[in-house]
Amino acid sequence: MLSQGELVLGKTVTIAGPGAGLLTLSGNDATRIFHLATGVTASISGLTLSQGRAQSPLNPDSGGAIYNAGDLTLERCVLSSNSVSPTAGYGGALANAGTARLDACTIGPGNSALIGGAFYVASLGALSMMNCTVSGNSSPYFVGGIAVENAGLAALTNCTVTANTDDAFAGGYGGDPPRLLNTIIAGNSSSHSSYPDIHTFNGDVISLATI
Repeated sequence: MLSQGELVLGKTVTIAGPGAGLLTLSGNDATRIFHLATGVTASISGLTLSQGRAQSPLNPDSGGAIYNAGDLTLERCVLSSNSVSPTAGYGGALANAGTARLDACTIGPGNSALIGGAFYVASLGALSMMNCTVSGNSSPYFVGGIAVENAGLAALTNCTVTANTDDAFAGGYGGDPPRLLNTIIAGNSSSHSSYPDIHTFNGDVISLATI
């Protein structure tokens, strides 16, 4: 459990845990867990990140478990029960303004945010996921699963996005069109939208098989 606030990663670092089922880093619902600075490369593996919370006075108050402005790789990690302010925050588990690559990770359950219950990808940010599951996350407003701004990028290969909920836009994925390969986005829900699974700003879903 973190007792001195978020861990700011200001230089290139590799953090290798023994396995997500063996070691949990907790923000104790009081602080974000990792903040990856601009220009920094970090690789994190074999951990559970839980009960991170991004809220004022943290700057930015987004990314409950991780705020990434650098180059991040996550492998074999679980991100669950992380949150940001339900009235202002983005990215319950991860707010990504840089480049993020995830492999064999489980995102959920219990991550929540106003925008992007699981993930928020900022304009010009890039998110790449392989062999991941995004499930059981929520937003009271905009996208329970993965929210991507205009000019943001999300590419998913062999992933499942399911059982995520929001109120107004899309339960599973919303924003700039995703790039998908062997990926299931289904079984999500949105209380006041006709798009429970995917709702894009413009354009259609892009198949990575044709790129």
